[in-house]
Amino acid sequence: MDPAVLKELKHLSIDAEKPISELTEEAIRDLIQKYEMKDKKMSIEGLDKRFGTIALEKGFISRDNISEALKIQVTEDLEGMQHRLIGQILLEKNYMTNIQINEVLKSMGI
Repeated sequence: MDPAVLKELKHLSIDAEKPISELTEEAIRDLIQKYEMKDKKMSIEGLDKRFGTIALEKGFISRDNISEALKIQVTEDLEGMQHRLIGQILLEKNYMTNIQINEVLKSMGI
């Protein structure tokens, strides 16, 4: 996971005086919005968008789906578990199909 995202999530967790796994959905949504804005700025600068942003734009998932997947990913990362990609988590939760994941990856040039 992007070190800046982890740093921001840790900061939110410290500010809330709660473990990262207890962040509210609202805090996670705010963070997602912040990084989606960063993604928009990055794409303006010629960089690729992130997987979750493209999946949202294509209508494959909802903001709640990506919020849940990000929360799972960050919690697992902070607990020292093996890092999983957002697409893997969304597939496991049955929020996306393999075909949709491949379409997003193709849009990313992967």
